[in-house]
Amino acid sequence: MALLDEVKVFAETLRPKKLSDKIKANRIKQFVLDKKMPDGKPYSNATKTSTISNLKKYLIPTNYFTDKKTYDELNVPDLYNEVFKQRQIDREEKTIVKDISIEQIKTLINLVDTDDHYQLLTWLLLTSGLRLNEVINNKVQYICIDKIKVDFISKKPDENDNKDNIVYPLVPATKWIEIFNKFQSIIKQKGLDNPHTFSKGVKRILQRNKISTKDKSISAHSLRKLYLTYQLHIKKFEPEKLPSVKTKKLLNHSNETTSVFYTNVINITGELKDVIKNDKDYTKMKITDIKKILKDCNISYTSKMKKNELIDLIPV
Repeated sequence: MALLDEVKVFAETLRPKKLSDKIKANRIKQFVLDKKMPDGKPYSNATKTSTISNLKKYLIPTNYFTDKKTYDELNVPDLYNEVFKQRQIDREEKTIVKDISIEQIKTLINLVDTDDHYQLLTWLLLTSGLRLNEVINNKVQYICIDKIKVDFISKKPDENDNKDNIVYPLVPATKWIEIFNKFQSIIKQKGLDNPHTFSKGVKRILQRNKISTKDKSISAHSLRKLYLTYQLHIKKFEPEKLPSVKTKKLLNHSNETTSVFYTNVINITGELKDVIKNDKDYTKMKITDIKKILKDCNISYTSKMKKNELIDLIPV
């Protein structure tokens, strides 16, 4: 049984008991801190923090605690203090500019034709800008050709509020959802759900393809920054807006302050051209179908426009 499932079972045993919210919260977080893997080894800090985060998503809709502020009690200092230093290092690394060539990006984009779940995950992270756990444990919905909606985004003030959880993939939404569903099917068949294992798997893919080296460490989270840089400097996403505004929108940050740490930390080298091609041949589509795509994206057009003019309006 996965750690999250064990914690859910434990939490449910406490639900009917006449205990205060604070006592229940303390017992749950202590259960997470003390829990060991079947081989007796402790769970990684990443697994513990991810478990707490996903547990809150499970508890909140059921009104587990009477006082909503009690959910903050689950953000146990004992747990987070252990990973605070590492997070500080990660934050500092965000200010170190790292070069990634356009050819290396092409290598990553070509990882899609495979059944290797780590390669698929690498591709999904790069093309969406989502965090690792947002790809592993999520559901997606098609909005239009350049937008999808996901059930949850980490670190948002209200984890039940998903009305703004819009993601702008670098590839057509239909393609991204197809690969996402393929990835989900594979990891469910294999019973994989440990974020730390996925993180190491992506790291191996990046090392194998010489994206990450001893002198230049590129992690799964770095792909989030690379996605942003590609959107801003190659795709020219909403060029009329300030970088912090665009970053907040693309990465689904709760505020623009966080966005500052993500801009100008990845430098794409080589000829700055869009190497992420759309496999869809719109010239073979009916004009009515092209117009439907534009309507879904709220893109205006006139009745006098020719087919090639309509195609030019399609965002991806």
